[in-house]
Amino acid sequence: MYHYVGFPTVKLMPFVFYDTETTGTSRHYDQILQFAAIRTDDDLNEIDRFELRCRLLPHIIPTAGALLVTGMSLDCLLDPKLPSHHDFILQCHARLTAWSPATFVGYNTLRFDEPLLRQAFYQSLKPVYLTNTNGNSRQDILPLIRAANSLAPGSFAIPRNEDGKPAFKLDRLAPANGFKDHEAHDALGDVLATIHLAKLIKDRSPDVWRRSLEFCSRSGVERFVEANDCFFLVDTMRNDGGGYVVAPVGTPRHRDRQVICLSLDTDLAALEAMDDDELGKWSRRSPRPIRRFRTNTAPHLLSLNEVPSHLWGEMTARKARARARRYLENTALQRRIGALVADAEPEYDTPTNVEEQIYEGFYSTADVRLMDRFHDAHWHERWEITRQFEDKRLQQLARRLIFTESPESLPSASRASMARKMAARMLGEGKTGDWTCIPTAMKELRERWRDADEQQRALLKPLRVYLRERKRWAKSVT
Repeated sequence: MYHYVGFPTVKLMPFVFYDTETTGTSRHYDQILQFAAIRTDDDLNEIDRFELRCRLLPHIIPTAGALLVTGMSLDCLLDPKLPSHHDFILQCHARLTAWSPATFVGYNTLRFDEPLLRQAFYQSLKPVYLTNTNGNSRQDILPLIRAANSLAPGSFAIPRNEDGKPAFKLDRLAPANGFKDHEAHDALGDVLATIHLAKLIKDRSPDVWRRSLEFCSRSGVERFVEANDCFFLVDTMRNDGGGYVVAPVGTPRHRDRQVICLSLDTDLAALEAMDDDELGKWSRRSPRPIRRFRTNTAPHLLSLNEVPSHLWGEMTARKARARARRYLENTALQRRIGALVADAEPEYDTPTNVEEQIYEGFYSTADVRLMDRFHDAHWHERWEITRQFEDKRLQQLARRLIFTESPESLPSASRASMARKMAARMLGEGKTGDWTCIPTAMKELRERWRDADEQQRALLKPLRVYLRERKRWAKSVT
């Protein structure tokens, strides 16, 4: 029986549940079209809600797949009564800031919605790390319900895919567990479904819920790792549950907020006898004996006396502690494995495109002040401020903002240059990122059209006209 053994007190905060609907699945290049959020108290009772849509950016090409999933018509995406993307993001940022400090929660948000939200803040010259700074923290219901189902099977109704494997998609999981009238792929509908599942976890798996509050901040995770020589890492990436008994490699290492661990399923006597080549081959075997997790992505960790019996397999708490003790006493092996891990770290070149440079360093104090001035100024004053930024990313993003929001505020030569660059990207010329260009979108549209029913074709037909119009514009500029 799983039983929570945690720190005596966790400070409770309000929750902000949120969701986005987008033009596609690229976390760098696609655009948020709809944002919805509900603020609750610490007992998950609604306090306030916020919902907003925006117009399509001129350089973003929507995909047929995204239109079919969201059910959004092209007329809705181009509605002139909707706010521009920039105004939309400023309103979202202001509301989330006003609701802070809070724990920001969603369904698969840490892997999808939050990267898109950060990218939108970044491209709008607003602080990027809103959800995990200034007292805020993060949690994600998808990995949390996987953890709850793994630790206490049968607590939730888990639907099955056609292949018989468990299905954790929100639009199937929430209705299977009593959520009625789910308007799937609508941001507000998905937020309400997520809150429903959060309440179920809190009621049916209270130990899992309490543990999640402890680990929604980086500091809580780091305290746990530093206090435990070995522990159980629940695998929340897998739908079929399970996890690993692990010990940190040497002292806990936080590279890019990472903790690198040795799986204690490993035969340490055999490991100690290996030469460096054998050790290298061992590290690459499957399943991986070296496990990694980030301290700022709400991992689910258990002390050994919390692990339910069905997850132990052939391992026992006694055997795990003995192996961890032996490993910690063998400093030479720790150094060898540490060096192996360090050598395996990939080297990354600085990305070419500004969207992918989001994490390439922090802004200077002077640039942060200029960002505030940029937002306070009239559009015709912002060109001069743009030229004062030290960071090249800010210069490029600010020019793009002016071009999309107030092109007449740019010098004519800069305006023409921006139009040519935008047109070339839309046509896919020199493509180096995973953005959707017009040729790619037209190819997908043709493929989707073949299998579409009458209702779907009515949704897709205006997209064909739109893509042809954008293509003609782009070719006229280039």
